[in-house]
Amino acid sequence: MLGAFLTGIVVVMLFGFSASHDEFADGSNTAVAGAMLATMNTASGYGFGALIAAVLGFLVVAQRLQSISNPLINEAVTINLLSGITGSSSAG
Repeated sequence: MLGAFLTGIVVVMLFGFSASHDEFADGSNTAVAGAMLATMNTASGYGFGALIAAVLGFLVVAQRLQSISNPLINEAVTINLLSGITGSSSAG
């Protein structure tokens, strides 16, 4: 099955590449631009959250939240509050 799939790809590239070259290039450019935008948005959000997490006030709040004795309430309150403070769910 894999051989048939690879043979099909080779046949399409040999006989149809010249007809679809421009469309392939445009599609590839759009895909790469979208991937780079998503990567940069994620990286900047994570970086901002990491910067806020390094601030002394954030550490004080995080330590105070550890005093909540019920683990389920602790988890819910801590994640929501820290994510709100950092503006990033991954940093929270």
